[in-house]
Amino acid sequence: MRYYQEYTPSMSINSPRPHQEVITKLLVRLYLLFEAGQITLQPYPETMIDSGQSSPVPDIILVDLESEQAQIIVEIANKTGFKADCKKVRTLIDAKDYDIREGFVYNYQTHDWYKYSLAKGEEVSAFSDIIQQDFSIFLKK
Repeated sequence: MRYYQEYTPSMSINSPRPHQEVITKLLVRLYLLFEAGQITLQPYPETMIDSGQSSPVPDIILVDLESEQAQIIVEIANKTGFKADCKKVRTLIDAKDYDIREGFVYNYQTHDWYKYSLAKGEEVSAFSDIIQQDFSIFLKK
C-alpha cells in the first residue's frame, strides 16, 4: 500500500471506448485479410506515417512493406471532430510529404464515411480502390 501512495502512475486521456472499438474491428479484420494474402498492405494502429522521422499518427495506417510507405490512412471521429479529421486527411494527402494515396474518416456516431484521394478528390465512400475493400463491412455486427 505504501508503494501506491508514493508512486501514482501518470495516465493520460486517450480515445473513448467506441473510438477504440472501431479501430479494433477495422484492424483485426484488415490484419486477417493481410495474413491470408487477400491484401498486400499491412495494417498498424496509431503508428507514425514515416518511421524514419517524427510524423503524424493516424488511427490506422496500411503500409506497403516493400517500400515501407503508408498507402492508406484511416481516422476515427465523433460528431465534433469529423470536419477537423477530414481536413487533416486532405492536408496530409495534398502535402505529398508522405505519398499517401487514400485517406478515410469514419464518424462512429453518425456512421458517415469520408474518403479523399489525389486521384478522385472527396467522396462519401468507405471503399478503398487500393485494396478493393469496403471498410464499412468490417464494422457490421
